[in-house]
Amino acid sequence: MARGLWEDFRSKWGFNDGAMTDARDYEARDKLCEMLNAREEMKAAGVRAIPFDRPGVHNGCMIIVLPDTLVSRTKSWRRSGATIRSEEAGLPDDLEMDVDELICEAYAAVDEE
Repeated sequence: MARGLWEDFRSKWGFNDGAMTDARDYEARDKLCEMLNAREEMKAAGVRAIPFDRPGVHNGCMIIVLPDTLVSRTKSWRRSGATIRSEEAGLPDDLEMDVDELICEAYAAVDEE
C-alpha cells in the first residue's frame, strides 16, 4: 500500500490534491502527530504537530506545526474556521532527517491495529 510523504501532509496539493487519501492516511497522520510530539526535539523547540482536517476541495489530511504558545488557541481556531497558517513553524532541523522514518513507523502502527 502506498503511504504519504511529509510533503503530502503539509501541502493542500498533497496526496494528489487529496484524491488519493483514505482512512489509513488519516490514522497514520494522527499517529505521526503523537510520535512527533513525544520527541525531545519538538519539546525543546517549543512546537507541536497538530492534525488538521483541511476543508475544501484539496487535500484534507494535513499536519500543521505550531508554536506551543498557539496550541491552546487551536480549539477556538478550529471552531471558527479561521486560518493561522501564517503562524506555522517548521520541524526542528535535527528532526527533519527522521521524519520519513517516523512516517513509516506511523503507517506500520496503523497497519498492525
